[in-house]
Amino acid sequence: MVFTPEQQQYTLELDQKAASLRHSIQDLRLRIPPAHISERLPHLHAHTLTSNAALALQLNSHSATREQKNSDVLNMKESAGVGLPQAPKNVRLFSYNELKSAARNFHPTNRIGRGGFGVVYKGTLRDETEVAIKTLSAESKQGTNEFLTEIDMVSNIRHPNLVQLMGCCVEGRNRILVYEYLENNSLANALLGPANKRIALDWPKRAAICAGTAQGLAFLHEEAEPHIVHRDIKASNVLLDKDLAPKIGDFGLAKLFPDNVTHISTRVAGTMHFA
Repeated sequence: MVFTPEQQQYTLELDQKAASLRHSIQDLRLRIPPAHISERLPHLHAHTLTSNAALALQLNSHSATREQKNSDVLNMKESAGVGLPQAPKNVRLFSYNELKSAARNFHPTNRIGRGGFGVVYKGTLRDETEVAIKTLSAESKQGTNEFLTEIDMVSNIRHPNLVQLMGCCVEGRNRILVYEYLENNSLANALLGPANKRIALDWPKRAAICAGTAQGLAFLHEEAEPHIVHRDIKASNVLLDKDLAPKIGDFGLAKLFPDNVTHISTRVAGTMHFA
């Protein structure tokens, strides 16, 4: 356990008091005639143990209270974006309760996708904006500030053919990403999904989807700063908006997670599709 400077000072003061108490007991024992030491020794030992136990309990109680307060303050700061050395420039920080409410307590009927990183829910914010809320089950290998820095970088990458990251939640251990919501799900569902999710795509529409996807990839490879290699492009990672315009998901987040996190058969580079 790592103590704060205040806790260290408090511990030092308690140690000094304990040392003073032991010296007092030792002086008392020296003044007792040898014949009476055996009679009083159990009482002295009991008194010493009781005093030390009381001091230990007081220190533990104080440390636990301070740690809880520090944790609560950190969560409040993280939720509000306050006190972070590298505050995100382009990322909206959501509170956990706000996203929980938007996804109706993460109700199963709001679930629209699942993958290697976690589960995606459809949510509606207070201003009636529909969003895709992804709760990350994979633990980030970076700290809060590094996580926010990477999220800030991804959210700054904007292109008509890329899924837009709108914000995130870093409250406590929760890591949640908030994306724009794409009404027509993934290209994989449109072509091969359940009958009620399939979309009739003629060849001109398919050609337009291919061209838009290629434009998004070209932007990631050549124009985005820093350049990004997707590494997991497939029909399930191409999402379709209400006009069937393609938008690429699953990009830019590979540095945040361990290499053993996978989605279906290949290593993941970012968000999962909405399936």
